[in-house]
Amino acid sequence: MSTQAGKESAVARARAVGYSDADIASVPPEVVMGMGCGNPVGVAGLRPGQTVLDLGCGGGFDCLLAAERVGPSGRVIGVDVFEEVLEVARAAAAKQGRTNVEFHLGTLEALPLPDVSVDVIISNCVISDVRDRARAFREAVRVLRTGGWVMISDLVVTALLPEGPSDVPAIWADWLAHAPGLDGYLSVMRQSGLRDVSIVEERPYASPGTPPDLVGRITSILVSASK
Repeated sequence: MSTQAGKESAVARARAVGYSDADIASVPPEVVMGMGCGNPVGVAGLRPGQTVLDLGCGGGFDCLLAAERVGPSGRVIGVDVFEEVLEVARAAAAKQGRTNVEFHLGTLEALPLPDVSVDVIISNCVISDVRDRARAFREAVRVLRTGGWVMISDLVVTALLPEGPSDVPAIWADWLAHAPGLDGYLSVMRQSGLRDVSIVEERPYASPGTPPDLVGRITSILVSASK
């Protein structure tokens, strides 16, 4: 796939999961990677002056959108396990002159942040791929201030694949091997100490490029909760 075709595909996937053309146009094109399954920033209720943490920030798309919403008096922190995408994110923030955004290498199970240090946590299609989700949610609760909230976009399995040959790519097959169901996902959130866990949005996931065998078997959810 050519670079241009790849970029067009990423933009199409971003639109499909809820980002507006204005969202996409407001950030450097290299951060639109089409990796999410929703738009948590759009419904997180961010306000000027807040400190926001993005779990699994990737190239920084959601962080840059959040930085605009919290303004110069706010702060946005992105954490990801891959240094190469953090380099993209840092360069994009510098290109936009965003001084209220920072990016750190780290895992969701051991966040490089102090206790009770953030107001809002967002995450986009990452936590379902974490092997120890319970620990990741406990870490989120640890760094979240009392009265703060989370808005998480993620994928859950709603129907098992039939037995027999499948055309599901290896990256999806690996995710399916430990992917959560909806009830299990929400239960882990509650057990971590989060309150008022509720589904904001739930719809079948069929973003461009989704393997045909998975269409109708996985669901995109937006979940809110508070501390």
